[in-house]
Amino acid sequence: MRLSTNISSENEFFTDLNGLNMIKRQRFSKLPTQANYYPLPVVGYIQDKQMRLTVVTGQPLGAASMPSGQFEIMQDRRLIQEDHRGLGQGVTDNLLTNHLFMFVLEKKKPSCSSSSVNHPAGALSVGGLLATEEVLHPLIAMHPNPSSFDSDYNYKDHFTSLSCDLPIDLTVANLRVFSIPESYSRGIGIILHRQPIDTCYNEKWINRFKLSNHGKVNIKKLFKFFQDWMVNESSLTFNSIGVSLTSPTVNLCPHELSAFIMRSSRDMNKIVNIV
Repeated sequence: MRLSTNISSENEFFTDLNGLNMIKRQRFSKLPTQANYYPLPVVGYIQDKQMRLTVVTGQPLGAASMPSGQFEIMQDRRLIQEDHRGLGQGVTDNLLTNHLFMFVLEKKKPSCSSSSVNHPAGALSVGGLLATEEVLHPLIAMHPNPSSFDSDYNYKDHFTSLSCDLPIDLTVANLRVFSIPESYSRGIGIILHRQPIDTCYNEKWINRFKLSNHGKVNIKKLFKFFQDWMVNESSLTFNSIGVSLTSPTVNLCPHELSAFIMRSSRDMNKIVNIV
């Protein structure tokens, strides 16, 4: 699939790293076509001083930008013979596959400065981030069968464990309940991710959604059930417990992933079961 535009992107474009951060890619004219293709796990974009085209994909593919203003996605490939790199055979039995894409075309605000030209990282706009969330995490409505209702049980029509809405640039990347060292009983592990936002595009969306105050978030006030729990820093795998936080308020830098363990010295099985 090839998208041709009048955007003066020159020899640069951006793709994501595992759906978490954006990185600048560059086309090298001295290299063959296959060497200028880069992984496209989730989202990519091309831009100039006036416009930006963001492409969100529902499946990992490969992408390139050969001429300026062009964004090319490899949806499938065929090999007539073995590639001598471990394949063992040609690929000629390809099947039709449904692919999902979403495109966001945005104008840049005049006299708005994005990140440094030489900076290796990029940032999604609010519109690009919303499109990514819609493709990767669509809302699923589940309706119980009325005939299976237990008349003696009071079903709740609404439940949320959050005490407040998170800013659009902060997400809970992981949330786990597990047993930690004996003296700590059970705990909740949480990984927070701050997505950098380019505010130079689509001012209407920026005014509609809330951005964090320099990545500041109060972990204890984030959930309804954990006001009296202690919070410790942790590794991303939750295998090691760090120091206890003197303040439940933490600041996340753009692109940052931070892990924390919320724990209690007394048995909190009832609360854990609620979650």
